[in-house]
Amino acid sequence: MAHAELIDPVALLPRYEEWPERQRWMARGKQTLDLCEPKTESYGESWTRRRIVDAGFPRPEPQIWVPEERPGAHRLDMGWRELRRAVEHDGEEDHSEEDDQDHDEDRRERLRRDHGWTVWAVRKGDVLGWDMKIERAVGELLGVEPKIRRRSW
Repeated sequence: MAHAELIDPVALLPRYEEWPERQRWMARGKQTLDLCEPKTESYGESWTRRRIVDAGFPRPEPQIWVPEERPGAHRLDMGWRELRRAVEHDGEEDHSEEDDQDHDEDRRERLRRDHGWTVWAVRKGDVLGWDMKIERAVGELLGVEPKIRRRSW
């Protein structure tokens, strides 16, 4: 909704401040609003970012252009520009066919070879699964241990 400009998270935050913390679900609502990222282009990207932040990792920057915003440049779903590390959510609609997957692998190899980026891809099953695969992989990608051992949601 934020990406479609149907809501403005910054404008909604003062409304949350009007309600006491003890109201049911208000703390979670405030946290969700704080994590809202209008540049995000899919639910999968939002779910992935939530897992990354919940694990105590630095919040990734959304929609990073490599090398810069221009026609023909690459755009990464989210990442840490200063480390040249990124995570992409490969949705079922655009990344399920073998040709799509081959294109994704070639693109990520070019990003590595030509620009020094390491890109790790996740799929819906990774993000919505119960194991800690994402947290371990992002920790390895960033060289930092996750701060949680078990998810709360």
